[in-house]
Amino acid sequence: MHGISRMATSETRNVFLRSKGNNVEGSANETKSMPTHNDGSDSSAHTASLSPPEWKGAHALKLVRQLNERCVDSLVQMAHSRQLTTGVEVVDQHRALWRKLDPAARRRAAAAALLLMDVQFLNAEWWRWARRRQASRFRAPAARRLPAKLANELMRETLILAWSTAATDPHTAGLLFGMSPAVAAIFGALEPHDIEQIAVKHKHQLRLRWEEHPTFWRELLSAALHADDEALHEIHLYSLQLLGSELLSAIR
Repeated sequence: MHGISRMATSETRNVFLRSKGNNVEGSANETKSMPTHNDGSDSSAHTASLSPPEWKGAHALKLVRQLNERCVDSLVQMAHSRQLTTGVEVVDQHRALWRKLDPAARRRAAAAALLLMDVQFLNAEWWRWARRRQASRFRAPAARRLPAKLANELMRETLILAWSTAATDPHTAGLLFGMSPAVAAIFGALEPHDIEQIAVKHKHQLRLRWEEHPTFWRELLSAALHADDEALHEIHLYSLQLLGSELLSAIR
């Protein structure tokens, strides 16, 4: 378990903190040969030259977190409903926590480093079947469905973002969507009309990620509610461990 966690966090650290290693030595030599000025401008320029470039997946991560926030907002609304059960087990199990989340706490919960929803992103066989639009039924593993209204609102946007990310950067798609390399390759070959058709026909496949891991959701909601940065950091590491374990299983 700890080995997977170290591997996942190391991989993420390499992606987020990638630096211009090849330029460091050259920049240092140039600094030695340049005259020194009292205004400090050269020092500032040199420091800037050592800054790591922005991760190319940063924009996709921002959009993922926006989708997460919309999902969390909808689940909070469901928790406040008068229905005895919402149909979403995670909401029913931790209803008191969901009801206490104010807007700031919801944003903290949504700020995970990956999408908090899933659409068979590890199941390449399902995606091959869905792409071919076969009339036969596919027996996918049982999944807890999100309510139709929520699935209608989020399925299309989720698939469009996953598709655009996988087409331009399959590695980032793996990190942000928990997408196996095989599924990323299928996504990259899809056409816009494929995405539209799958979003409409298979919206029931949208589900909460790790709903079968109630510890994850309980700890995430509690940390977000209490603005506990250390606990949030721990739950984010735990999410990377879960993701790493799933991806390793998918590629074996």
